[in-house]
Amino acid sequence: MKKRFPQWWLSPSWRSWLLLDQSWLFRGLVGLRRWLYQHGWFKSVRLPVPVIVVGSILVGGTGKTPLVLWLTEALRERGWKVGVVSRGYGGRNTQARLLSVQDHPLQVGDEPLLIAQLAKVPVAVGKNRVAAAEVLLKHYPQLDVILSDDGLQHLALKRDVEIAVMDARGFGNGYMLPAGPLREPPSRLDHVTAIVLRDNATVPSTRTPLFRMNLSIESFTHVCSGETIDCLMFAARFKKRLAAAGIGYPQQFFQSLKQAGLQCAELSLPDHFDFATSPFPCDPELAIVITEKDMLKIQHLKDERIWVARARTQVDVELINLIEQTIEA
Repeated sequence: MKKRFPQWWLSPSWRSWLLLDQSWLFRGLVGLRRWLYQHGWFKSVRLPVPVIVVGSILVGGTGKTPLVLWLTEALRERGWKVGVVSRGYGGRNTQARLLSVQDHPLQVGDEPLLIAQLAKVPVAVGKNRVAAAEVLLKHYPQLDVILSDDGLQHLALKRDVEIAVMDARGFGNGYMLPAGPLREPPSRLDHVTAIVLRDNATVPSTRTPLFRMNLSIESFTHVCSGETIDCLMFAARFKKRLAAAGIGYPQQFFQSLKQAGLQCAELSLPDHFDFATSPFPCDPELAIVITEKDMLKIQHLKDERIWVARARTQVDVELINLIEQTIEA
């Protein structure tokens, strides 16, 4: 479920009040659906290997994909053979299939292609994550753990570990869709294995273990030449800068650049923007900064002004210890 995050979702407003009836209906349907899975009316499939689900109760870019990338690397360092399944939001594909790094994001989705390219692990996509996982295991039987990207609400796939990611927006205005940003009620966080708090995020008191994740911009790579420079050099070289992002919550990206000491003009694009034509102004002196996710769809523009911001993800290592303890229990 992908939705753009309007500002009025951050606090109660007349817009949210007009949608409260639909919000309560959605809340009831979400609860009924979970009850039907819990009591066996809807089928939930157990795979022959452990499943770790990364997701959020909040709509928009909370940092799920960076966490999946970090977990993939951390688990591999512990000796696990990792595969990833994803819905492939923004892509046209609906059938379960293996992903190739040569695939186009408009076909398979931005996030799974980014994971395949950066993590270099087997990735399968499909509307049905159970089918995607079965395809993955058929072609890679040596896998001994599967990560499900943005799979918290996909209850058809049984899971051994659930990780919910939250950011500084918290619960927004506290309402569920469409009156607010919540996919599930806040009480859902009491039933996950761990909560990962991005940057300065907080949540109300809970017995669920909390872990901190920090994302920081540390370098920039030129799309056309591949040159990579650090933040200080980028700031010194370019005085006119435009930050552009076609992601669920662009403000996260813009804030990361500010924290890196870079003041940029800002261009918010629709989530999964396809870059069929250039949205950028024609100023030749402008340095354009984009996200790694948007980089996948921008190569054909051959615009010498474009640089990709490279982020470093840091997570409490105790999260991996908890995951292994839970899986092996």
